[in-house]
Amino acid sequence: MGKGIREYSDPGAEGRLEELIRMLASRAGPAGPAGPSGTVPIVANIAALSALSIVGLSTGSLAVVQTLSALWYLDTASTATTDGITVVATSGAGRWFRGPSMETEVAQAQTAWFIDPVAGNDENTGLTSPTALKTKAERYRRLGGREYLVPGINVIVTYVNADTTNTDPLLDAPLIRSGGSVTHTSALPATSFTGTLLAVTAKSRSGNQALNSTFTTSTGAIAVGMLLVNTSRSNSRAFAVRNLGSNVWLITQPLAAYTLGTGGTFPTATENDNWTNGDTINGYALQNIDAPVLGGQILDYVSGSLNGGHFLYQLNVFEPNAPEVGDDPINVDARSGAFFIESNIGRSYNVVGNAQFVPLWLNCFFSGQGVGKIGGFVTFAGGAIANTTGASFYAPCKLQSDVIVSGNSILGMHDGGFLINVYVDGTTTITTTGTCSSATGINYGSGKINSQGIHQFTGLAVTTFPLSGGLQLNGVATGYSVTTGVVSSPISLTAAHLDAASGAAGFGGTASNLAGAAFTNGTQN
Repeated sequence: MGKGIREYSDPGAEGRLEELIRMLASRAGPAGPAGPSGTVPIVANIAALSALSIVGLSTGSLAVVQTLSALWYLDTASTATTDGITVVATSGAGRWFRGPSMETEVAQAQTAWFIDPVAGNDENTGLTSPTALKTKAERYRRLGGREYLVPGINVIVTYVNADTTNTDPLLDAPLIRSGGSVTHTSALPATSFTGTLLAVTAKSRSGNQALNSTFTTSTGAIAVGMLLVNTSRSNSRAFAVRNLGSNVWLITQPLAAYTLGTGGTFPTATENDNWTNGDTINGYALQNIDAPVLGGQILDYVSGSLNGGHFLYQLNVFEPNAPEVGDDPINVDARSGAFFIESNIGRSYNVVGNAQFVPLWLNCFFSGQGVGKIGGFVTFAGGAIANTTGASFYAPCKLQSDVIVSGNSILGMHDGGFLINVYVDGTTTITTTGTCSSATGINYGSGKINSQGIHQFTGLAVTTFPLSGGLQLNGVATGYSVTTGVVSSPISLTAAHLDAASGAAGFGGTASNLAGAAFTNGTQN
């Protein structure tokens, strides 16, 4: 009886079980004490179940609780620990044990869920904030398990208050049909900062400059990882990355705000380069959610459409009670059409599986130690990867829309990856292995790009790599040029030397070393 209906693999058995439950309910006696032999009592809520007289009942007797639309099973000998929602005390000896929901299909058709670990109640409907459930676990029980069906609808799960412990994790694995979607979100909390932009330095890729600014302050203070909302520029959003000194803050590429509820619309990175002095800024510390699993899968793709997906929006994915940040990842199933949007990711992560729509992190701030181990292609658009000492990508991925890679970190970029308009900040080094590409865009900043494989680019290196930190081959800032079969002496590896004609002072488009690492635009002249 402990399994939810949707966890049974035999659809026929599932139907027979639900029919049995309905039959028992139809034979139920009046609420209150058990009726004559062969009837099933119906009670209003769990409190009434605990108060129900069990005189004359034996182990195996059943009851129905209306608030939960669930069948309960009596064990007159049990002394199991009660939890008030799946195991409750009786009016005499033994325990009542909760069975499957009788309204699984009703729950699966519910498009709005509210969960409040502070003021919620697991006997509520979960339809509104005042009637929020207390736990994520209760939602799974009503849905028939965490692998529940989403029948072509857009479901929004709103978390009213923050998680503070790891006792009720997000373990969502929906089976999504016909363009449906599931979005986990919360409203923006109270502002942690209000003020205006004071002295803006605009982004300039060719000028090797990321967006930064000082601020006037009305309330609060700017902090690392804070979501910044510019109400003067259509509520476009960015993150505060770090204080460069003298209260000048490095800021991620502002992107247009995502519109909640557009489950059938592919989230896109629309850049806003108009942030300027005097703009009104609100800063937010996003609400915590303990989210170790964002799983599931899309069951039916339709060519040319989004086909739904599994979204996490406007939340801080934190790691409660962990001895070290990054120890416990968020596990992401690429088959679910996973999207992380305008969120702070405090965990490392692990992506498994491949799908038509690769996981997308849109305008997110990564603050966990280690970005993660990836088992499938993913895309990062905007936002920042910060404080990622020892981080590495273990499969191809794409960085675009001026992702900022920051912190005293070495970020590994494995075979098949793309660097497209990436800002490499401070002392950061991005190391690429296998065959990676900077075929379009400009990769700029004060950090370094180190190739341990074949790093391809198109056109001029001085245009593609205006990095003040420079380029390296296996950690060394020199390389070799080949002219008519003759290998040069070591040459300083600069973008200008990469473009210069092959010879004693140039690479002619391809710089390599004896270990096989290279930067190349496909030419050798």
